Amino acid sequence: MSPNVNDCIIRDGVFVRDFEGMYQQFDDPWNQQRNCGSDILTRSSYWFLGEVLRARQHKLSHVLDLGCGTGHCAERLLFLGGDAAHYTGIDISETAISRASQHVREAWPALAARVHFETGDIRNLNPKLVSKFSLIYCGKTLYYLGPEIDVCVHHIGAYLSDGGLLCYTYNQRDGSFSNRYLTYNILRAKLLGSGFEEKIFAEITNTAGDEKLVVHICQKGAQ
Repeated sequence: MSPNVNDCIIRDGVFVRDFEGMYQQFDDPWNQQRNCGSDILTRSSYWFLGEVLRARQHKLSHVLDLGCGTGHCAERLLFLGGDAAHYTGIDISETAISRASQHVREAWPALAARVHFETGDIRNLNPKLVSKFSLIYCGKTLYYLGPEIDVCVHHIGAYLSDGGLLCYTYNQRDGSFSNRYLTYNILRAKLLGSGFEEKIFAEITNTAGDEKLVVHICQKGAQ
């Protein structure tokens, strides 16, 4: 039997979340190279984020991409931030971070000075990141943190500067494993009960009708 990405997430009914093993087996397990550039669902999240930034004249100085994988979203997020924005990508997999750094050096050398990748775990608070970021982006990441979502929401709030934005996407399929551990409605309620104000909540279905992406954008400490 050929290896399956999902076996690195759930094995024998247990939530193993072996992301390092996954990246060692698969070059691009989430198809980031395709999805971050051409996938209509992923592009929609950038469109909504851009609309919020324009409507509120929100300037991005530092962007944090939690669960950045191979780093293919860095260019899009820096484009939204403008020429002065800086990007930090964090992933739990050392292999993913190594590939992300190499990808930026080879594909976007002009951006390399404004891009930083490091290995990290959102479940552990990193003091050097506190109050630093005007935007945190979590692309199809937070449902993997269901058992620890309360502490993760706390850390996200700590990393955002006052008035900073959180944009996360949540992949929904019929029978999705993610609903066993955390539904997007529960996550939405936790964020809104933790000092965030909702700006966008959208559900987008792909053309085949078999996949739905939730895009949720909220603001910390909005008045």
